[in-house]
Amino acid sequence: MRPLLSIVIPTKNRYLTLTNLVEKLLDWNSEDYEIIVQDNSEDNTPIKEFLFAYSNNSRLKYFHNRQHVTVCQNAEDAIDNSTGEYVCFLGDDDGIIKQSLHIVKWMKKNAVDSLNCKQGSYCWPEFRYKNCGKKRSLAGMLIYHSHNGDLYPQDAISGLNSLLESGCLSLNGITRLYHGIVSRDTLNLLKGKTGTYFPGSIADMSSAVGLVFFAKKHYYLNFPIIISGASGASYAGNSGKKNNITAFEHQPWFAKETIEEWSDKLPKRIVAQTVWPDAAMSALKKVGHTDLISKLNFPLIYAEYLSEFPEFTEDFELFLQLRYSVEEVKAIKAQINSYMKRIARSKWRYWAKVYSIYFGINKFLNIERLDANSVGEVLTKLESKVENERKSVNNPFYQILNSFTKY
Repeated sequence: MRPLLSIVIPTKNRYLTLTNLVEKLLDWNSEDYEIIVQDNSEDNTPIKEFLFAYSNNSRLKYFHNRQHVTVCQNAEDAIDNSTGEYVCFLGDDDGIIKQSLHIVKWMKKNAVDSLNCKQGSYCWPEFRYKNCGKKRSLAGMLIYHSHNGDLYPQDAISGLNSLLESGCLSLNGITRLYHGIVSRDTLNLLKGKTGTYFPGSIADMSSAVGLVFFAKKHYYLNFPIIISGASGASYAGNSGKKNNITAFEHQPWFAKETIEEWSDKLPKRIVAQTVWPDAAMSALKKVGHTDLISKLNFPLIYAEYLSEFPEFTEDFELFLQLRYSVEEVKAIKAQINSYMKRIARSKWRYWAKVYSIYFGINKFLNIERLDANSVGEVLTKLESKVENERKSVNNPFYQILNSFTKY
């Protein structure tokens, strides 16, 4: 029987986080889902030894490709090897709670194409920000803002316009496959148009922007059914330690065309502040909406870039002079200065949140915290919290859960 939900997990050389997540997902008391592990590790011996104990579990499907492929291609293969009516794409250090299956059942019943949610953020115990200890790095903690369980439709195109205005530097409530749930039919429409589920260098941003034009019925859930994880070996982990700056040359995790087709409006540095906008532009081109690139807020992109990497200021000055007229440079710099003030306030608010957690007063900022040593442990705690609350809390999320048989 075809599963309702496929949880696809592309992975490479990250055995410990992967096995913890898989072990937790397999304890769901349901046959309505499958787990697809798409492994591009050079040596998969440790994973094979772990999987041997689950060799008779039909819900787990493991695929290994020893030949190097890009991150997007590994994720593409994972989806192609899945069969579910809906797909959720997770990193191997992320998580999803078992009650999400009820949400997917609701999606199918109401012909919903895609769903995004208010996520929780979990930092694995070894995660560190540069020059910060364990507690200030929020290591070993699940953090999420208080939620009301609302569930409401969103206009994806309006969400895309907002995303472009914010420079495509982070994902908002629009359609998303990575850390979201999307119907197979919607994914097939995107691939039919562009030849891929990921029409850009970065899987999360490119699929999100591409899916906007094919998900006709999109909803947002104000509850953290999906957990975004950050482990020490992940991109987020390297970003925290400032180990994520790479030279502008062909990177093994990029398709060659990414470098060849790089926009002359982006500095030639491989960092989050450049690759996310690049992925968005690539997706817009491939779905036939190049005209929308004009809405992308480049001054904000530049401000975020300089704020994060002030050591690149001299190179950036030359970049501006080579690509813009004198008057354009003057106007752009004025906008950058204005955005810099906003970015400074945003950073202050972030550290205020961190210190509220540090000193145990996070409740005053409507921030919830759960301590755990792994994603598996934190998912168990969150699932238990959901089961306790569903008996007494009345909101759309719990109404959906209570309309189905309890786990």
